[in-house]
Amino acid sequence: MNSQTPCIIIPGFCQSKLNIVDDKGNFVKKVWPAKFDTKRAAKKVLPAFFRTVITRKDSGFTDSVNDIFKKILEPASVLPSGKMKYNVETVRNEASLADLSESTRHFAHKIAPVDGLCEEIGDENIYLFSYNFFSSPFETARELDSFITFVKNDSGSDKVDLLPYSLGGTVALTYLDLFGNKNDTRRIFYLVTALDGSDLIADVLSKNVDKKQGYSILEFIFSKEVADTFRKVLFFTPWEVRYALLYKGLDTAIETVLRNSPFMWSLVPSERYEKLSAMLLSGSEYSELLKITDRYHKIQTRREKILSDAKNSGTDIFICAGYSQRFLKISLDNETSTDRILSLKSSSGISAKLGETPDIKCALFPETTFLIKNLSHVTAAQNDKVQYLVKNALTCENISLIENEEKFITD
Repeated sequence: MNSQTPCIIIPGFCQSKLNIVDDKGNFVKKVWPAKFDTKRAAKKVLPAFFRTVITRKDSGFTDSVNDIFKKILEPASVLPSGKMKYNVETVRNEASLADLSESTRHFAHKIAPVDGLCEEIGDENIYLFSYNFFSSPFETARELDSFITFVKNDSGSDKVDLLPYSLGGTVALTYLDLFGNKNDTRRIFYLVTALDGSDLIADVLSKNVDKKQGYSILEFIFSKEVADTFRKVLFFTPWEVRYALLYKGLDTAIETVLRNSPFMWSLVPSERYEKLSAMLLSGSEYSELLKITDRYHKIQTRREKILSDAKNSGTDIFICAGYSQRFLKISLDNETSTDRILSLKSSSGISAKLGETPDIKCALFPETTFLIKNLSHVTAAQNDKVQYLVKNALTCENISLIENEEKFITD
């Protein structure tokens, strides 16, 4: 058996490549990463934009922009059943990072804090799991179980370590509930993971958002460059035009992808699930989807027991979250003590209002929970303190040395 335990990266939302394929598996169209062609979009919307600026009222501008948004999201469309509209295939990585392309290795090191870990165990012991983040956490958990079997056989190890980030925490939690009895995991390092959803997703689904900050969601989905471009363009339009564009875009995103995606519902906080699902999934056409979302909600409410059972069965659990930092301004939540994607309660089991110092003793695993002040959700993988923690947590043989690390870290 391999003396070195291999590590599997479980990425977050938008961090796997998805393609539409035909019945024979041939590539048809890219689904994700979604690309916003700024120059092409400008050509299509400029006439309506200038009319809007001159007349000071919407003269087809919001419709023209929303039409582009619809075309971008259409390949990722999800039906009310929870199934995708098109035949979408995930681009798999059936090898360790050492045997993948240079671009894939670079991507893995960009989205996961494995630079320091690689120095200790090498890319040959690091694997990148990929999955369809619009599908179902149950389907993905089964895929992860198969991938773990592959990694064990490929590496010669009898166990694996898991490194879930953001939405990847949902995958890992579902995996533990379904397959935790197989005892295939040695250690799991949850990094800013959605263990109890995200108020951001619930706010977007209910369209309860700060309408003056709509551009910020573009930064999360596409890039800061796209968001900044929209911010500059919208500066010349009346506020009512900006609001109309935001709500049309939200309607498109909700109806095309968010409302029907089981994974998006797994990001709804447990305390907000029943009200929101009753509002959006009440029709008979959602009956199959509702079975899936209800099933995950039960897992979500049992998350502490699931994690405790895993620890009692021999899996070391580490949790790292940020606090006192905000990222997406579109959320109206003023109680969150970390970025606006996840609350501390979601990331670490700790509740604290913005500006307060969290009580680490309230964490589910206080000895192996680490909080980093001003840690950005999006750039957490590149944070030096996170890199240090991941390397030590997944390579140090003496667990007590890790437990004695400083629990609060000033970034």
